[in-house]
Amino acid sequence: GGRMKKKAIICDIDGCLLYTDHIHEKIKEKGLEDAAKWRYFETYANDYMDVKFNINLGDILEALAGKGYTIILLTARSENIRRATARRINFNLNCKYLMLMRDKDDISPAHEIKKKHLKERTNNGLFYE
Repeated sequence: GGRMKKKAIICDIDGCLLYTDHIHEKIKEKGLEDAAKWRYFETYANDYMDVKFNINLGDILEALAGKGYTIILLTARSENIRRATARRINFNLNCKYLMLMRDKDDISPAHEIKKKHLKERTNNGLFYE
């Protein structure tokens, strides 16, 4: 028969699942740019006390995962902090997900990284079974 479309939910991490706006405010206050900016962000982005988890969104993602949706976390965060990010998310989120991240040496703007991931995956049939 025809190809079945796979159901996927795509969700950002920062500003959606994890509240990190205050870290960007601090970066602005300190006048950090480029590598220093990312170093600062990566140092604090997974803080358990300071970075709150969006529980309502987490509940929705868990419910959708339970209904067979593929949960995709699409982020401009770097592969450098994959393990720390996964640990922080797994502390609150109890479902399987695919996390698509920025390559370690990629300094493109966030929206370009996300666009590239989406393009690659729609072309190679991630969303079909």
